[in-house]
Amino acid sequence: METGVEAFGAGGFHDATMKDIAERAGISQTGLLHHFGGKAELLVEVLAAHERETAAIVREADDLDVLRTQLRVTQANEARPGLIQLHSFISSEATADGHRAHEPYQARKRSFLPCG
Repeated sequence: METGVEAFGAGGFHDATMKDIAERAGISQTGLLHHFGGKAELLVEVLAAHERETAAIVREADDLDVLRTQLRVTQANEARPGLIQLHSFISSEATADGHRAHEPYQARKRSFLPCG
């Protein structure tokens, strides 16, 4: 996943290629396509992996530990600058209705809205 984060983070979805990602990962493009049917599927998996990691950090916190939890998420993100680049690129690109990450980002945005 880290290789996908780096590749997508460097130039966004449109500039990243499966060939480049495969080379960065040290596998063949065919091998990469065996695990992920295409670039869009890989992107969704990279984003889902990040969401799972963040959710795991948040689940460990109690209500009084919100600031410390946010600090832990920030530190985890800081340790992976490519991830922040990825989020910046993809959150912009995903505003388009036809983008593969549009619905995951819409769901993510809705999850931050207050209930009621």
